Amino acid sequence: MELFADTSPKTAENFRALCTGERGISPASGKMLHYKGCCFHRIISGFMAQGGDITKGDGTGGESIFGPKFSDESFLRVHDEPGLLSMANSGPNSNSSQFFITFRDTPHLNGRHVVFGRIKEGLDVVRVLESVATDAGDKPKVPAMIVECGQIGIESDEKEREKNKEKGLGREERYETGRERESENADRQRDREKEEKQKETEGEKEKETVKEKEKELNEEEIEEKTRGMSAVEKRLFRLRLKLNQGRVANKKEVEEEYRRMKGGKGGRERDGGGGKEEREEKQKAWKREMSERGLKPDEYCLLQPVEQTERVVEREKEKEKNKNTFGWNAFTADASYRSYEKQLKQLPVRGEREKERENTQLSRTLESHPLEYGKLGSEISSEGLSRLTKNIEDKEKAKAQLSRRRSHMEAVNTDAINDSNAHFNKKIKRAFDKFTVEIRQNLERGTAL
Repeated sequence: MELFADTSPKTAENFRALCTGERGISPASGKMLHYKGCCFHRIISGFMAQGGDITKGDGTGGESIFGPKFSDESFLRVHDEPGLLSMANSGPNSNSSQFFITFRDTPHLNGRHVVFGRIKEGLDVVRVLESVATDAGDKPKVPAMIVECGQIGIESDEKEREKNKEKGLGREERYETGRERESENADRQRDREKEEKQKETEGEKEKETVKEKEKELNEEEIEEKTRGMSAVEKRLFRLRLKLNQGRVANKKEVEEEYRRMKGGKGGRERDGGGGKEEREEKQKAWKREMSERGLKPDEYCLLQPVEQTERVVEREKEKEKNKNTFGWNAFTADASYRSYEKQLKQLPVRGEREKERENTQLSRTLESHPLEYGKLGSEISSEGLSRLTKNIEDKEKAKAQLSRRRSHMEAVNTDAINDSNAHFNKKIKRAFDKFTVEIRQNLERGTAL
């Protein structure tokens, strides 16, 4: 690791001292101010690994060599590559001992966390750390612990400081000479190239081992491959073989599940459900079962409990009841009949005597003057007249409440017939207005070619 003492000297010194453990036991917490034995309590693959909680070990504690907290330093350095060391905090000026190592560039953390160092060698260890399995809370399932830590090259650094003191050069002046900057850039470039080569080799190895993993070895082949191994090595080989076979089987199941969810073998998302072919197979099996039982498809209710059948019938009735008539269906005979039935339900229930009296009166009228019934001036009961009047008034009220007119906004240039068309017109304008504005102007001026 390399610390950026030129831009963040206080943060770098805090990290260095916690690596060496030279400050001993903290008088405030009674804990050793040392990273040794500390674990990485939070690992997010593709983002970062956080550790350094020397007091509690779960991310809720931490202590610096300057006290519980210390202020932020320079934000000149940014999170622009993997392997950077940056301070973890709980807000502005709340740095302690917790830090994190980036697995990629994280520009959203710039200006909020102080970058104080980078990993010069050992990025492969960082990649191993990134691949550690974690639970739902990003806590590693196996301990990722700092077994040993300290400072490398202390004597050479002290000699270099003494030489620079004799020459009268500070850290910033030495940086301005360009030597350290050039070496740092060269190291970074070397690390990037090394990481790219490592990724390529890992990809090639993975491709080569896929075929080997897919093969299931029999006992003879296993014995041949484990010949000359100790008992522990043979057991480890068999365990790895089972793990590989499990991974291959799991991968196949995932691919099969993906194809099934996307709509069959072709993987095309047609129905959004569990696959067209699977549903067709279930439908065929159901029809086969119905025919074997000697039942018709519409007699499925005979295979269900009475309560379930009643619930299905009630749902169907509710659907028909709440079914709205729209479009050209509003002018069909079926729609007129449904409207007639709806009006009949709204009529008041008459008693038996009233029904008998009206029927007697109707039969007399039809017997005496069959063609005069219903004409102007014919005898009409006051009750029937009041019901007719109320029905007409109720219809007028319903018409007044229900209005399907399109909303019109004054002082607005309306160029759409409905909201959907207006939204489509906005998309067209966003896509083509910058190309057609000149054409429109020429057409309006009459100067179009």
